[in-house]
Amino acid sequence: MKTNHILLIAVICILVGIPARQMAGGHPFGTGGGIALGQDCPNNIIQNWSFINGAVQGAMPSPGATSNWTAAYRSPDVHIVDGCGDPAYIGMWGNRVVGEAIQQTLATPFIPGGTYSISFCARWIQNPVRPYPPQFEFRASNVPLTSPQDPNGVLIGVSLPVTSADWVTPVTIPNWTNTTGTSFLILTISSTNQSSAEHGDSTSYGHIDRICVQQCTPGIDSIRTLTMTVCDNSGCVTLAPDGTTLPSQSGVQIAGGFRFVLCEGGSVALSFTLPSSLNCSPSGMMIPVMFSSVLAGWNTTGFSSPPTNFFNPQLPVSIPVFPDQPIYVFLGMTVCIPEGISPGSCDGTALVSYQYGGGLAKLGGSLQQQPMEMAVLVNILPSEPISVERNHYKTWRVEPLPFNAKVNVQDQFMRDSLRLVGIEFLSNPVKKIHPPDTFNIVKPNDHLTWYRAVGRNTLLTVGYVNQFESTAVSIDSVKYLLVPTQKRPHTPPDSLDHYKAYRIKNPKTFRGPITLNDQFDIHYGLPELIDSLKPVYFLTPALKNMELPMLYDSV
Repeated sequence: MKTNHILLIAVICILVGIPARQMAGGHPFGTGGGIALGQDCPNNIIQNWSFINGAVQGAMPSPGATSNWTAAYRSPDVHIVDGCGDPAYIGMWGNRVVGEAIQQTLATPFIPGGTYSISFCARWIQNPVRPYPPQFEFRASNVPLTSPQDPNGVLIGVSLPVTSADWVTPVTIPNWTNTTGTSFLILTISSTNQSSAEHGDSTSYGHIDRICVQQCTPGIDSIRTLTMTVCDNSGCVTLAPDGTTLPSQSGVQIAGGFRFVLCEGGSVALSFTLPSSLNCSPSGMMIPVMFSSVLAGWNTTGFSSPPTNFFNPQLPVSIPVFPDQPIYVFLGMTVCIPEGISPGSCDGTALVSYQYGGGLAKLGGSLQQQPMEMAVLVNILPSEPISVERNHYKTWRVEPLPFNAKVNVQDQFMRDSLRLVGIEFLSNPVKKIHPPDTFNIVKPNDHLTWYRAVGRNTLLTVGYVNQFESTAVSIDSVKYLLVPTQKRPHTPPDSLDHYKAYRIKNPKTFRGPITLNDQFDIHYGLPELIDSLKPVYFLTPALKNMELPMLYDSV
């Protein structure tokens, strides 16, 4: 039994007012060993995979040439225009008994027991008298091959027919495991098809480019750090496997995880031994950590995508794996910060055991269990003071702009689906003078855009107290959704909620002489004097689409 010691760090702190950012990593492997157009081929054992280095137009061996490649037999063509994402590519004709081929002496040979995935770009150059679409054959050897029937070649695989005149990517052949017990230094690639007739009309001509040959190594790699940032007043915070936190604190979070590969496919059985608490220093306190059915998941698309399958890390789980298809496993957790804890670091350990099952002929065909130790570290930072100062706002009608969107909104009254149909107002922070009081602008970057909204009717009576009055009003329907807005050249607003604007029934005008002076008034050098006011809308803080940071009722 082999034990891997891996440090999986969880830095868990949430700073109020810092926007949430989900950081993600990953590897550009496609499923089935293929590559996507324009992507690289990590750990490719082929040199000059795209033929672009040293490319000279023409038939090989002269004048046509490209670095690291030679003509194995006959005269394959080097082209330097209209390749698969790059200018250069190779053209070859052939069938099962005649044709052309290229070869490369490998810097890294095919090793005994090694499993290799192969993918490339290809297209068919069609000819009315040659009905067979091309296929591409890969062979390994230790001497140069001289024909399609050369007995010194060991067949790696043959692609399916390429039936498109446009570039097809990826074209793949089944994974090949070198079971011969011999290393091979030479790779030969030839054009072939379904015919064994020695006649020109029975051959096919095709183009090939971007040849990717990777050795598949089963196991875990790409360990991904589990990171959260919590403050000493955060309470209980859950980090979901997709890197988001609940409840609404914001910060920098990264769901932990790792990447599995089984070259021949099969299954991976996972079991976790998880800590229930972490030891903190310098306080000496213990903080509880919890795991549940929503706190682990996996996908086949990479760390930049959220998990699509979830499981309970407290129970064993078996994950099916296709040949050479990476499985990305994510892990989150819940951390509870006790009241009065001192800032510092907390640590503990977890153990992950995994077993490979099925499709493991080259590994002896048996289950393999490899425990993996994980260290968990939690950093607790001091909380930042929350500003209780708020702006007053002056609202300007703008030239109406059409808009069409549907959003889900939750406020203290209800959850509602709103249809936004236009932009009608902009609110600026404003200095308000109501003798003897003066209220200055405290957050000059905070602006709000008013979107005309259509939602369900609401008949409620609400009471409120402000500087002018203490009263109760009836509201009957939502009319606007106010959205935090960056107005150039200002920076984005900080800790500013969305708002639902409800229409007030039968609003009453009252006298209240005030002076307003906002950014536009300052620009024109003339404050605005107001001698009466009418409360037309009642505004409630709201969450839109459950977006982070979820400020809800913070202002």
